[in-house]
Amino acid sequence: MNILYHYCSTTAFHSIIKNKEIWLSSLKLSNDTMEGKLVTETMQRFAKKDNLNNYSIDCLQNLMALLEKNFDGLGLCFSTDGDLLSQWRGYSDDGAGVAIGFSKKYLESIRDKLQKGKKQVFLDDVKYSTKEHEDQIRSIYDKIKTHIEFNPLNNSLKIPTTHRNKEEIDTKNNVFQLLLESSKLLPKLFFLKKKAFSEEMEWRLVYLYNHDNDYCQYRTNQSQIIPYIFLGIPNTDISPIEEIILGPKHPTPVNVIIDLLQKSNFTDVKVLKSKASYR
Repeated sequence: MNILYHYCSTTAFHSIIKNKEIWLSSLKLSNDTMEGKLVTETMQRFAKKDNLNNYSIDCLQNLMALLEKNFDGLGLCFSTDGDLLSQWRGYSDDGAGVAIGFSKKYLESIRDKLQKGKKQVFLDDVKYSTKEHEDQIRSIYDKIKTHIEFNPLNNSLKIPTTHRNKEEIDTKNNVFQLLLESSKLLPKLFFLKKKAFSEEMEWRLVYLYNHDNDYCQYRTNQSQIIPYIFLGIPNTDISPIEEIILGPKHPTPVNVIIDLLQKSNFTDVKVLKSKASYR
């Protein structure tokens, strides 16, 4: 799998090609009401199986609420399948849009560059099954549970401001370790989805956005204000786009799309028509 396909409208496709940039938008404001919440659901399932006491459960819930409140994922979504009818219907203007086949290697280079700049950016596939969710979370949950159960002062996430005795020092160190371990959940927040979405075979490029961060901008759709960032896609040694697939209802002739790409310096891009029989 070397190509990841982003389904979009013709207008969005033209903007990406003309401006040589992609937008990563808030995933919490997508059409999935469980975005960013399945890590919490998985943690709660573990806590129930382990029969944690009320204090531990409350601490765990407070911890997850803190993560969900303060972090959003700004993402661009892809599929490993470039000619999938459900994707055409749901994300590409009911089949009249375009699937842009990005080079996975190029997207990895974007991720690596931003990570070197200390940005929390991730490129990975989405996990859909309960087992996959639990496999992703289990080891982190076990360490968090240990830190919660260790806390001798039963002060949840409160860090002592004084260090009068060994108990307070141990508590402070433990809470710091608890928060450090909890931060390992952040890359998981926006890569777990319900099984009903599994046919999308989704990958995501996600920028982890802290609400105290001023790096993002804001756009609108018909009813919402949406945080987003844009990333340039200049040509490098790695070609950014390898393939374009025109939707089953897309009317533009292939040669016009090729001309647009070439005049925008996207060369050697294969342009195909969808094989889906949909109208």
